[in-house]
Amino acid sequence: MSAKMLFRICFVLFALWFGGLIRFAADVQLVQPSNAGAEAIVVLTGSAGRVTTGLQLLARDPSRKMLISGVGTRTDKQALAQAHPDAGQLLDCCVALGPEAQDTVGNAREIARWANTEKVSSLIVVTAAYHMPRSLIELHRETGMIRLEPWPTRTGKDDPDRWWREGGTFRRVVIEYHKYVFSLVRARIYHDIGDVRA
Repeated sequence: MSAKMLFRICFVLFALWFGGLIRFAADVQLVQPSNAGAEAIVVLTGSAGRVTTGLQLLARDPSRKMLISGVGTRTDKQALAQAHPDAGQLLDCCVALGPEAQDTVGNAREIARWANTEKVSSLIVVTAAYHMPRSLIELHRETGMIRLEPWPTRTGKDDPDRWWREGGTFRRVVIEYHKYVFSLVRARIYHDIGDVRA
C-alpha cells in the first residue's frame, strides 16, 4: 500500500469519526426533558445536579417512587438528607438506593431489577445530557417494554452547549461519544436496542 493511499484511508476514517462526534454533540444539545408522565423516577449517579433534579421531580408528585442507582455502599439516606435537607420526608417515604451499580451497564441492570420488583411500566430517566443517549440504549436492553422518558441535566461541566469551549466538557463529550458508539454497535449486533428516541 502506497503512502498516498494510506493517507487517504486515514483521512476518511478521521472524517467519519469527526463527523460522528459533531453529530453526537449536536444531538445531545437537542435532548429535552420529556413532557410525558411516568410511574417512577430513576437517577443515574455520576455528577452534580442529577440527584437534586430527581428529588425536585419527585416533589412535584410524591405518589411516585424513585431509585437512585449507583450510590455506592458508603452512601445512605442520612447522608443524602444532610446534602438535601428539604427532601427528608421524600427520602423516607419514596426513595430507594441502589448501591451495586458501578457503571452504566450496572445502572441499567439495577434499574431493571427495581422496576420489575415495583411493577412499573414507565420511568423518567435522570442523568447528564451527554450521558442520556447511552443510558437509554443500555436501559432499553435491560428493561424491555418499559417506557423511558429522558430528563437530562445540564449543570456546570455537564452542559453540552459549551462542549467545544471548555476542556473538561470537551473531554467528557468525546469519551462519552466513544462509549455510545460501542453501546450502539453491541446493541445492533444483539438486536436488542429497542426504541431509542434520544
